[in-house]
Amino acid sequence: MAADIKRAEALGWHAYSGGRPGLYPDQEVYETHLDQFSVDGNNYLLAYPHYKSTDEGTVIKPKPNGAFDTVCTIRRQKLNY
Repeated sequence: MAADIKRAEALGWHAYSGGRPGLYPDQEVYETHLDQFSVDGNNYLLAYPHYKSTDEGTVIKPKPNGAFDTVCTIRRQKLNY
């Protein structure tokens, strides 16, 4: 999977995936889910790990140059009743 990303980047594509600095670097490429959504015409990605036991996700905003800005981290509150 990592070889596929390197090949795509060599062709000028940008890859947003796990295993990258700033976006779940300890996760394998294929173990990070990305869901696209839009707010007021702006596109965002919700990234969250697949196998890691966590209740958090990271919202990122892709940039034209292939980089991204981390908008926020969302944590699900645990029930305590």
